Amino acid sequence: MAQQVVGAAQIQTTADQLDDLKMRALDVLSRYQQHSMELQASGGLDGQAGVANVATADEISRAQREMNMRWESLIAALRNSAPDFTNIDTQSAQQIQSVAGGLRFT
Repeated sequence: MAQQVVGAAQIQTTADQLDDLKMRALDVLSRYQQHSMELQASGGLDGQAGVANVATADEISRAQREMNMRWESLIAALRNSAPDFTNIDTQSAQQIQSVAGGLRFT
């Protein structure tokens, strides 16, 4: 099995992919909320079904905001940490090699 080295570019790519997935999910939830509002405004649902529709749309809207905040935090953390992964393999190799130089046998 080949060893995979994770660098800044892979971290940034992952953050971009997560951002794209987040936007897709938020788009679906926004469209659901919009359709629910249009259905309610048009009188398409009355009575208990209408009340349930509004309540469900509100719950989905709250979940959407929470999801957005959490995904944004994760994506920001990835993007902020990406520079730390620049040349990490080379730096790690140098640090490991320096251990031998610090050992003295007397």
